[in-house]
Amino acid sequence: MINKIILSNTKKYQTTVIFLFIVSFIVLQPILKYSEYVLNFPRINFSIFIVLFFCMYILTISRDIYKGYSLNLLFTFWILLFITGIQIISMPWALYYGLEGFSDYLKIISKTFFCYWMFWFSGLHLKDILTQRRARLFFTTSWVFLIIMIFLNSLSNNYFKVILEGEAIYLMLADCFAVLSIFTLIYNKKFDLLIVILSVIALFALWSRASLYSFIFISALYMIKEHKFKTFCLLLLGLYFLDSFLLLKDDRMFRIIFGSFDTSQSIREKVFQIGLNDIRITWLFGSFMGEVNSNYGHVGTYIHNYLSILRQFGIIPFLTLLFLIIVCYYKIIKLWLFEHNKSINFLFYFTTFILIEIIFARSYLHPFIWMSLSGISILNNNE
Repeated sequence: MINKIILSNTKKYQTTVIFLFIVSFIVLQPILKYSEYVLNFPRINFSIFIVLFFCMYILTISRDIYKGYSLNLLFTFWILLFITGIQIISMPWALYYGLEGFSDYLKIISKTFFCYWMFWFSGLHLKDILTQRRARLFFTTSWVFLIIMIFLNSLSNNYFKVILEGEAIYLMLADCFAVLSIFTLIYNKKFDLLIVILSVIALFALWSRASLYSFIFISALYMIKEHKFKTFCLLLLGLYFLDSFLLLKDDRMFRIIFGSFDTSQSIREKVFQIGLNDIRITWLFGSFMGEVNSNYGHVGTYIHNYLSILRQFGIIPFLTLLFLIIVCYYKIIKLWLFEHNKSINFLFYFTTFILIEIIFARSYLHPFIWMSLSGISILNNNE
């Protein structure tokens, strides 16, 4: 009896830590970074929060805390542990790859070592979080607040975009806002059409094409399943404003669609070719942070798709992760088609959003997929 009470209290504590981590990552982090880079507020290192939440969670784990979990879940655990080991073993070399040395290494492992694990832990508690009233209230309130801030900022200039003073934080801002919008959409079905429309407009203002296109795609899937008539009306409305849309073909957000030259895409293609050349050399064992070393200490020169996993960790983790993603996504598609609850709906739309991004535009630094892998494994086996 005492053991059951202790286990119950431990799980509640862990769920609280995970909830605080998620809201900090997708709400607090964008606010802090925007305040630092654009408003010249004092710098607060968000990585400290990630490490703190990791330590708060890991201290409560006992040897038998995951006893009885499914083989699929344990499989994701062991491959993540293997990837973690690679990062630790690579430390003596990786420390000297970046121009800022130890600082660059810490920045990267906060997004890989610590964030990978925290999002994997998040999947274990996602079902509990989605059923909490405080979570619904916080996510919805945060979404409304950020919508107001994004619109106020974007309407204050002639371009309808969030002004970032040249700082390259728009990917983080857009990804976090899109994930927050998915949470809000799942919680508030009565206002889903309004949430979809306002979120799409806000993502347009945030200037990340991958986030915008991915969110539009999952929104279309949502509308088709939930509101076929409304979807038909929106399609007619879109056709009516097609001429106005064509006037935006030279806008950065639509150049790829219309085949216009785009500087950002051109740079990514060059980085991709450099990455492929590196993969030919390091494909067997990979080279963690190797792209920093081969680009004279400059960070951010990674392959902008999940081939960067192959570049960083080698062929075994890459193929294993690819297999796990395919298996888990197939399972969540089946659950989404034939069952209906918040956890399944969220994980389907969230995972679809993340997969589109990592196929076309995100790298090994994008940690969200680990929440999908653990979360789907838990759902599918009725854990």
